[in-house]
Amino acid sequence: MKRNQLIIGLMLFSGISFSQKKTFSDIRKFRIRNTGAIVQSGEVTGSYIFYQKDKVDKKNNLYVIEFLGPNLESVGTKEIVASKFENLTQAAYDGTSLCLRFFNPREKTISYQLYDNKASLVKELKSGELNKYALMTENAALNQNLETFSNFSELGQAGGFVGYEATKPKKTGFDVQYFDAKSGKKWKYSSPASESMHLYPSYLCSTDKIVYTLVAKKKSAMTRDIDYHVYANRLSDGKYMFDLPPKDNKYQYMYYSAFNHPGTDHTTFLGMYFNLGDKLLKAKSQGLVMHTINSKGEDVEKKHVSWARDISKLLTADQRLKIKDAGNMYFHHIFRSPQGKIYAVAEQYKKVFAAGASALSMLGSGSGANAHPSAKLVIEDLFVYEFSKNFELEGVKVFDKEKSNQNMGPGSLYYSSQILGKLAKGYGFFDYAYTQQNKVKDNFTVCYMDYNKDEGKKRKTMKFYAATKQAESDFVTDKISLETDATSLRTLRAKPGHVVILEYFKKEKKLEMRLEKFNY
Repeated sequence: MKRNQLIIGLMLFSGISFSQKKTFSDIRKFRIRNTGAIVQSGEVTGSYIFYQKDKVDKKNNLYVIEFLGPNLESVGTKEIVASKFENLTQAAYDGTSLCLRFFNPREKTISYQLYDNKASLVKELKSGELNKYALMTENAALNQNLETFSNFSELGQAGGFVGYEATKPKKTGFDVQYFDAKSGKKWKYSSPASESMHLYPSYLCSTDKIVYTLVAKKKSAMTRDIDYHVYANRLSDGKYMFDLPPKDNKYQYMYYSAFNHPGTDHTTFLGMYFNLGDKLLKAKSQGLVMHTINSKGEDVEKKHVSWARDISKLLTADQRLKIKDAGNMYFHHIFRSPQGKIYAVAEQYKKVFAAGASALSMLGSGSGANAHPSAKLVIEDLFVYEFSKNFELEGVKVFDKEKSNQNMGPGSLYYSSQILGKLAKGYGFFDYAYTQQNKVKDNFTVCYMDYNKDEGKKRKTMKFYAATKQAESDFVTDKISLETDATSLRTLRAKPGHVVILEYFKKEKKLEMRLEKFNY
């Protein structure tokens, strides 16, 4: 069983006073990622589940999609007869419609299906034939059960969805599709056919006028030299507006997240900065950057926070040593509180040589020269960085965890730490689960695992932590331990003060979901 089905874990708290449960029976096939929370304006309003119920014939299967309300009540169910090659890869909710993104390896296409809140199909769109690079990416994610993508998203308050594809005859470019079920508006932007660089797009953020896309640019598929640009497209028609350069006269940048400033045309991008000339896939970052621009792409403000100069003075000697030793932070979530403060949740890791795995690889290949040496990631503590609204560092909270060693597979020793971090996120190797904001109580909760498994037993033992922070208070942490016989497990964000726990029992063809209330 893959660890990504386990590390997200189960979340139970002492003093539980409320519980609701829903059971799905006769499930022929189910992937743990084919369920998720429906989020509207930052808060969870329900959840969805998609599974195979039966086999219709040699070519088609019977699927079920069901929408649940905030208390797990059924609000809509639809049975769908579709090709057995249709694979649900992602889903998103824009406040009006739920959009499901499917990949069909036989047809080599991406399709989008939009449903209303009663599970009625509103619209369906399909891409052209994917090029070989897109097919490699989609097949790898499907075969390896990767959990995360950034090539499809809802646009929040702006409404609608964007999807990124790379279709023939393009070899190196990409397309962006925008569609909105409520207004019926749709458009498509294609990167210039004359572009010689390899482009890898992912959604970054949007305003009521602009869609921002992070575009990684490489001269070839195999090179480690890479630059990260930000493209701006006009929301009304998709017209290309400007490209935010990846560097200035002193530093180069890699952005992770962004947010808008209400009442202005300003957008702030958050990420890491590197010395000019550094190879981003190999170098260690110098610190964090906050870069604010206006709707014309003009600089408004840029601030840097150094690991060595600013952050280290807020850490203990042991914590400083860990950062110096590991040197890598994977940023899971960056967000702004109602008071305007900025928080960044990151997890520490380092790349080391996997001696045992590589020895087995050499034996299996029969020749050391033909071996594919493996790397392993040592995943360590969880960090929460707190900044003022002006990006002045105010505090760093470190949550100590047990070290977790994850083998990244044959050949991974040649991958950069940054690439291995992204792969580890996709495999579910990190211990971070999610962040939940409660606007009513004006707090947020960071949830993560400390995971241990006895390989000789079928029962899985895990600990789940929830660290909650009120506006001007320190974190309060709750912890539970649990054992389960479920084939795979997952927690989903739920309405404020609750969590949805999902347990899948493959042998019994049964899926159980329950809503638990906890105190914070």
